[in-house]
Amino acid sequence: MSGSSNPFDSGEAEAAAYDAWYDAPSGRSVLEREQRCVIPLLEGAARPWLDLGTGSGRFGAAAGAELGLDPALALLRIAARRIPSVVRGAAEALPFRAASLGAVLCVAAFEFLPDADCALREIARALRPGGRFVLGFFPRDSAWATFYEQEGRDPASLFHGARFCSLEEWQQRAVAAGLTPGPVRSTLFEAPGEPPSPRVVAGAEPGASFVATTLVKTGEDEGRHR
Repeated sequence: MSGSSNPFDSGEAEAAAYDAWYDAPSGRSVLEREQRCVIPLLEGAARPWLDLGTGSGRFGAAAGAELGLDPALALLRIAARRIPSVVRGAAEALPFRAASLGAVLCVAAFEFLPDADCALREIARALRPGGRFVLGFFPRDSAWATFYEQEGRDPASLFHGARFCSLEEWQQRAVAAGLTPGPVRSTLFEAPGEPPSPRVVAGAEPGASFVATTLVKTGEDEGRHR
């Protein structure tokens, strides 16, 4: 996300309220299923791992990421209690050397990037050959994306300006950046406000409102870098 236009870059009280949502029953349920969707796609990846758009650090901490990056300073202060090393920065200009990361994960943040294609190129640059980018997102036209698009009509909403893409669109854009699509997992099979479905499945399943896709930097096998 870009620091100047980031809707999450607010004060301490707003950051605390954002983080507290994950302690509520609905937030805990969503977080747990998203973690079950994303984290298996990281298993066996070379280290270190970067949680891109880490927010308050809950997801990165659960995944075991050593690094977190976000433009929102108030959220980063919370993330610093959970992730060993956090840095303020933008996805479009990662402060990491080329081929220095084993994996990058990003959950529900690419929707807010001013230049997602630039961010994909930066991720490809920073990944080691064979490294993984695991992107978790709300597919366009899914129940949750539709709900957030409606919320985003309000200029005061966090989702104002958010852009949703299909799995195929993200994969095509990733290929253009030098990344190769890999395994996919899906969850959130209910609409917002409905009783939660516990299902987390392998593959891209119709009706899922959250999808995680693996995107691999072409090159030698990542196991050589462990």
